[in-house]
Amino acid sequence: MNTAVFHQIGEPSKDHMVNSLKQILEFDGQITFDGIYQSVWDNQVALNSLGEYITLFITGNQIGRKGFLNKEQLLSLQRTGLYNLAWHGWSHRKLTKLSAEEIAVELSKPDWVTWLEYSYPHGEFDERTKELVMGNG
Repeated sequence: MNTAVFHQIGEPSKDHMVNSLKQILEFDGQITFDGIYQSVWDNQVALNSLGEYITLFITGNQIGRKGFLNKEQLLSLQRTGLYNLAWHGWSHRKLTKLSAEEIAVELSKPDWVTWLEYSYPHGEFDERTKELVMGNG
């Protein structure tokens, strides 16, 4: 199965950080979002119409910041039964540049983030970080 990582929903951008709702709804595969911008909340009715699970990879220090969803919104989406709340780290730092202790902090998620999947910030990982992430689950 194909998996796509989306960020924001809106007017498409060249860097693929923003995709149109049409592009997202036409994607054939597993849909995920990193960061969880307000646009996910604003387009939830259309996203719900897919009737499939969507994984939301949450970055801890973005929760409730301007332009991002807050905890109550995230839990509301989860209660629909169509969204999995997964983890993307506390600060979106590249794990390959961090010590084992710093990685442990990045991986420590709130207890209400129940999905065990993890999305590597910036898509960067190496054998050491993979072992640390796998050992944390």
